[in-house]
Amino acid sequence: MLSSLGARDVAISAAAASALVHAVLAPVHFSSHPVVATLFVVATVALLVFSLALTRPWVRWAPGFGAFLFFALIVSYPLVHAITNEATDALGIGTKLIEAAGLVACLRSFRSSETSLAPIDVITGVFVGLILLSFGHKH
Repeated sequence: MLSSLGARDVAISAAAASALVHAVLAPVHFSSHPVVATLFVVATVALLVFSLALTRPWVRWAPGFGAFLFFALIVSYPLVHAITNEATDALGIGTKLIEAAGLVACLRSFRSSETSLAPIDVITGVFVGLILLSFGHKH
């Protein structure tokens, strides 16, 4: 029986969407900014590990790690753009909004022992990520 949508579901979906965007953009940045591209790969892996951990309610560190990760991704956006001199775009802003929702969801899931709908969350996150990628990226 399906439970109601919870904070962990939102956080997992946000992480999946962000991971997809970072994974797709990493190769685009390797030629011009290899350090940034490497950080995109690290972000992708961290988001995937976090998503997996969040599907396990007994993994107590997952919400805190996710909150830190989403916060770091949001804060790093203007820093990366200052370093690369790239203009902001709808893809970047949309991704940061999704990550902000993930941050709020992580903060709300600290005391929750709810079970997530992980397969549905990942599918939703991938769908949201594809929508974000359709906005395009100016490089």
